[in-house]
Amino acid sequence: MKRTLIVVVAVVLVLGGVAVAGAMGAWSDGPAAPPGPPVVDASVPDHELLQDALAIDAEWRRGGIAHFAFLPANRPPGLRRLEGIEVPDGVTDLYTGDARILVKYTADPPGRCVPPACLRSGPIGAASGDAPSLHYVTAVTTGGAEPGARAARFWATTAWVPIAQATWFADLVTEARTAAGRH
Repeated sequence: MKRTLIVVVAVVLVLGGVAVAGAMGAWSDGPAAPPGPPVVDASVPDHELLQDALAIDAEWRRGGIAHFAFLPANRPPGLRRLEGIEVPDGVTDLYTGDARILVKYTADPPGRCVPPACLRSGPIGAASGDAPSLHYVTAVTTGGAEPGARAARFWATTAWVPIAQATWFADLVTEARTAAGRH
């Protein structure tokens, strides 16, 4: 009987200590880190693009986004990837679709635009609270191959909008969340 009582008291003390330590740790660690974006299974068609969209959306929702603060008003032809590239003197985003297009946003006017690699260079034509210092855009092909006529025309003439106004991107994020099992 005495042994049972000792064991019960020991178990209560250990469990109580664990509970107190856990609670103290939870209180002292501060706020939990926000969860990362959901994961789209590799078996889902266009999973890389969907995962890219989720990562961009998560960054935007946390605030302070620079990459993809502006997007084309319409979805680029054959879009398969969206990647931010770190370069000096501006923000550069890579769109992989019917062509690989580097889009660079800067505060200052860009240099000379030399075709056929340079498809567009000039004012963005929109303002974004997410990237208020960016005013100019240059779109150039990369990867060696020139874009087809459809892609070249798209990048030369597209309007730019803040991420919150790009309905195609919002639709892509919704599709990605559905594919990842989160609505």
